Amino acid sequence: HQYRSAGPIVDYISETFYGGQLTTSYDPETIRPPKDQKPGISWTNVSGPAVAQQGNVNPLEAEAIAAHIRLLLEQGYDGSIGVISPFRPQVQAIEAAVRAKVPVQKLEAAEFRVATVDGFQGQERDVILFSPCLSATSALSAVTFLQKDLRRLNVAISRARAVAHVFGDLAYARSAKVRALARLAAVATEP
Repeated sequence: HQYRSAGPIVDYISETFYGGQLTTSYDPETIRPPKDQKPGISWTNVSGPAVAQQGNVNPLEAEAIAAHIRLLLEQGYDGSIGVISPFRPQVQAIEAAVRAKVPVQKLEAAEFRVATVDGFQGQERDVILFSPCLSATSALSAVTFLQKDLRRLNVAISRARAVAHVFGDLAYARSAKVRALARLAAVATEP
């Protein structure tokens, strides 16, 4: 049983990582999605960079996440927000982009935290924004890093109570170089 996350999130985790054995047992009163958004998994397509970036960074994902957080907080969202990426340089880029766009008091009120998957383990937030930072121009070592230990993807998505929102290159995800990411894209974008 998983008591943290809304049903659609647990369904993805169960099918992808637990052979369908995980069931959701959350209390609907604890689920706080943003206004006009259903609990579950969503995806915003952010193309990867045209040329390989140094250190596993996708500046477009960082900027899209910062803009989304600003919008959520300007619209009065009062739940907690976390951001996760597998790569430390991307975490630093996201942190800088968010802090440049959003007043620190609003971030503190939202219990805002951005960290690597390993750094976020044991934590949870109402909304988790995930930056996979993978595209056709990614270094093979970056792809292998995620393929080698799929628990990282499990941890990233399972930290969300209400919404796990991915900001990533949808075409790359659908290419199935990382099967769990392809499944995540399908769950988030297909009926």
